[in-house]
Amino acid sequence: MILSASRRTDIPNYYMDWFLHRIREGYVDVRNPINPHQISRISLSPSVVDCIVFWTKNPENMLPHLGELAAYPYYVQFTLTSYGRDIEPNLPDKKDRLIPTFQALSSKIGKERVVWRYDPIFLNQRYTVSYHLAAFSEIARRLRGYTERVVISLIDLYAKTKRNTAGLFLSPPEGDTLFYMTGQMAQIAARCGNRLDIYCGNDDQITPSLSLGAKGVISVLANLLPHVVHDICQSYRDGNVQHSTSLQLQYLDLIGALFSDVNPIPVKQALRFMGVPVGPCRLPLCEMEQEKAEKLWKVMQKHGLCAASRTYFALPILNGKMVSA
Repeated sequence: MILSASRRTDIPNYYMDWFLHRIREGYVDVRNPINPHQISRISLSPSVVDCIVFWTKNPENMLPHLGELAAYPYYVQFTLTSYGRDIEPNLPDKKDRLIPTFQALSSKIGKERVVWRYDPIFLNQRYTVSYHLAAFSEIARRLRGYTERVVISLIDLYAKTKRNTAGLFLSPPEGDTLFYMTGQMAQIAARCGNRLDIYCGNDDQITPSLSLGAKGVISVLANLLPHVVHDICQSYRDGNVQHSTSLQLQYLDLIGALFSDVNPIPVKQALRFMGVPVGPCRLPLCEMEQEKAEKLWKVMQKHGLCAASRTYFALPILNGKMVSA
């Protein structure tokens, strides 16, 4: 079992005491979001936990307690960007506290177990291309020798994101701007001396990112079509850029549909369309909107991905009823 702690909130920053208490007790109780009276007990015994993945912007509260995690394989996804308090008002100073925290964590558990995430990338009047490149270069310089990987990805402007950031006028880099930025970041990473691999965080940019020095992709599409994502990457590495590009273009419509809502909402719906009984999303996530689900359904039909039995384990979202024969 892989334990994700957590994509919903920053457990190392806000709930580390709670998490350690659950580790000591050896279990966690999970409430069914559909039936709140149904509670499942999940074992946290080291014998059943294969890996813990921590997601955080500030793991300071982890540092005094790393010994209590010694029985578990784990690593940390540490998001460290250049945004100011207009974007991240609750974080401590990055130069004076967060970068030293990154360095301290890496020194204690090993640089291979701390992944630097520079994401999401967006542009506005303040956060320009030159701003990002200067900041990325400075952070990369200070993290030299403290990590082996950096993940970069672009902002996904979901409807909720647009509402919450309306006054900030955010937009993702696109076209030539995106190509220039990722190319410059790859060069900066290459100049860091020690190995610093870049991983693309956007499925629609796999081949372009590989061409600029990225080592791979943190993929959503791979949940449905792992062989396709593998072939896009491997074809490029084998020198067959044309085939890699062809596969990339072939699935752009599906990638777009999979990013039409906050993940894992579209992925879970897509897997149900494929006949995989993955169950509902857990709160605070909800099911996919009908219009978006219908678009996803049509794109998947085009690619021949819908279950042959036409029973999809879907929740009642399409035309107000379960999608089935």
